[in-house]
Amino acid sequence: MYVTVLMGYVSRENWSTLQKAFAEAVRHPPKDLLHSVLVQSVDDPMQWQIISFWSSYEAYQAAEANKQTDTCVQLFCAAGSTPTRRGYRVSERFSRI
Repeated sequence: MYVTVLMGYVSRENWSTLQKAFAEAVRHPPKDLLHSVLVQSVDDPMQWQIISFWSSYEAYQAAEANKQTDTCVQLFCAAGSTPTRRGYRVSERFSRI
């Protein structure tokens, strides 16, 4: 599993723009995207992140090559932010269902 964290600072007047655009974008996710969440920092409310869980690093790379990962970047840009992305390989995990 591979996780990406896209982070950007969004001004208050653009929060709903980002939220609505994310809700629309996740209607048609890439096939190997397992889970994605839009989160807002409690400590710094202008900081937002899109945390995405991919089936593998290779699946993420394929989506990136097909420009499917650009969608989330565009969401931040449309909300007036220039985001940064970090990638993480999952070492261990826990899930409660």
